[in-house]
Amino acid sequence: MEPTTKMNPYAPSMVVDPGDRPPRPKVVSGLITTHEVGFMTIVMTMVSGGLFAVTLVALSLFGAMLFSGSSNDVSGILLSMLMGTLMAFGFGAVFALIAALPVVPICAWIYTMVRPSDAEWTPTSIRLFGCVAGGATGYVCVAVPGLLTISPEGFLYGFVPAIFAAISVPLLLHRLARRCQAVLDQPPPVDVVESELT
Repeated sequence: MEPTTKMNPYAPSMVVDPGDRPPRPKVVSGLITTHEVGFMTIVMTMVSGGLFAVTLVALSLFGAMLFSGSSNDVSGILLSMLMGTLMAFGFGAVFALIAALPVVPICAWIYTMVRPSDAEWTPTSIRLFGCVAGGATGYVCVAVPGLLTISPEGFLYGFVPAIFAAISVPLLLHRLARRCQAVLDQPPPVDVVESELT
């Protein structure tokens, strides 16, 4: 009869409790690409164009309501403001999209030619690109029609949507910039760390 081996209950164990394991770092998707930044800039420039048109229509209708007097139907004026802002957003977004389709890729191409080949996108560079590309798109929206109609005022009026887009597009790219920061903050893969140590 073979002797049985008694286990020491106080001996250290190699079994690790699952609750004692350190939490695994949250894995975020891969690095931000230029195509993704360009696509999101076009989308947010389109949204910025719609918001700019809504702002103009809302201000004009609100001014008309103030100077129209109290004899008119207020509910009818508010309904016309709502319909006008919805239509203005659609027209402004489409007009901005038409201008952004050629302008944003050109800005992205210039950016890739200027920056170093191994440089990665950062939240600051995403916001800066959105500011430049959005501002250029906003200026083109008014300056190009003014050039076609030989209107010198169009070159000056183009700065109004350009400034609006240069401010609003970086703000609208906040989620992309935040995701880029999460990608940069995550630890490198294990194989990359081992290759650097060896």
